Amino acid sequence: MGDSKKCVPSWGVWGGLPTPALTQPIQLLLKQSLPTGPIAVACSGGPDSVALAVATATLCKAWQRPWYLFHIHHGMQSQADQWSRDVEQLGQILGATVLVAHVKVDLTLGQGPEGSARAARQQALHDLAISHGVGGILLAHHAQDQAETVLLRLLRGSGVAGMAGMQMVTTYSQQPVLWFRPWLDLAKPEILELVQAFSQATGWQPVVDPSNLDSRLGRGALRSQIIPALAARWPAWVNNLSRHAQQAEQASVLLDEYADDLLKRVGFGHVGHSFDLKAWRDLTQPQQTLILRRWLALADVAMPTAGRLDELLKQLKGLHALGRDRDLRWQHGHHVVQCLNKRVVLSSR
Repeated sequence: MGDSKKCVPSWGVWGGLPTPALTQPIQLLLKQSLPTGPIAVACSGGPDSVALAVATATLCKAWQRPWYLFHIHHGMQSQADQWSRDVEQLGQILGATVLVAHVKVDLTLGQGPEGSARAARQQALHDLAISHGVGGILLAHHAQDQAETVLLRLLRGSGVAGMAGMQMVTTYSQQPVLWFRPWLDLAKPEILELVQAFSQATGWQPVVDPSNLDSRLGRGALRSQIIPALAARWPAWVNNLSRHAQQAEQASVLLDEYADDLLKRVGFGHVGHSFDLKAWRDLTQPQQTLILRRWLALADVAMPTAGRLDELLKQLKGLHALGRDRDLRWQHGHHVVQCLNKRVVLSSR
């Protein structure tokens, strides 16, 4: 990253401040959902998360609020050790405690390298928060990230819920940790302006992850091959897909309410995270599919692709028709779906 990082300036050396457009969304979300207590920024060392760290540092310094930088070391890139050192230096500049978690990405989960890395990262961030009393983790996803997510989910057939994109406030594994994405409505150029100003003032440069443009990966292929064509032909594609995500979210809320009613009809909640197979079989196929999606979502299971969900649907129908209870073992990530005592059961493996 260059010799400029060897002499790390203190926070006071940098006299610039983030604009209100960057700080107000953070301030608003925290005021509404987590007004007190320690918070953390998930920081890869890339431009977006660095900008979020700088903006959060400004606010926490003014509030005298404790905060952390959480960095996940995946070990999947040769530069991973250097990236951890870079984030530790960033923490020195901003006056933040840096916590680094080393994770091993399990590529046997059937989620692909991106999905597996995301699952490992999410779990590690969650564990760091729980172990250090952190009530909320800030993530630097912005409007283009949201648009990319919607497009990828569309291509994977993720359904209406998936098309709703990322939410500004979410929870994970029913634990008391909130995940904040304050910049989902913010354009990337505003973020990059802050990073450039910060780098000019301190000499600290964000890391560059080559996987972001790796065409062998889904999002990398999107960014390197598809987005340039989209931007040339439809310049407003980010705003259009973001608006679509908002509309899909509204529809998703209504579908969830209907799905919850259907789950009651199939005896969900009577015995663990399970439902009655026969009652499910008596419903229409659209209702059956909706139940499966909602059932998995309530367990914080990553939503499978349309093809994978169809596979589960067919296996459940075949099970009932053949009168078998033990032949089904549908694996998805760390979870397994089985049929036991005429009930469809979800468990961790």
